[in-house]
Amino acid sequence: MAQPIRKITTEEVISYILNTSDISTLRSMRSSIDARVDMLAEQSKYTMRAGDRVYFENKRSRKLPVGKIYGTIEKVNISKAKIHVDITNQIWNVPFTMILKD
Repeated sequence: MAQPIRKITTEEVISYILNTSDISTLRSMRSSIDARVDMLAEQSKYTMRAGDRVYFENKRSRKLPVGKIYGTIEKVNISKAKIHVDITNQIWNVPFTMILKD
């Protein structure tokens, strides 16, 4: 009989990342995480439609305040969505990896 698999907690993963000094393992983990994010973003675009309320995190743009930026999807393209951003009253192309439904 197979042994039950123990689920690893988020705290254990974060603790391992912070305490390890093995760069190759961290790089491998990063590439796996990036691939998983890209896959989930690819799937999420099929659930998004024009008119959906969404938000994305602004971490770099100097044109917008840092934090959650809310808007409405105007159009869904292959890799990005055109979002009417509430605070600027402009339409921005935002990649699906950044978009979350409100």
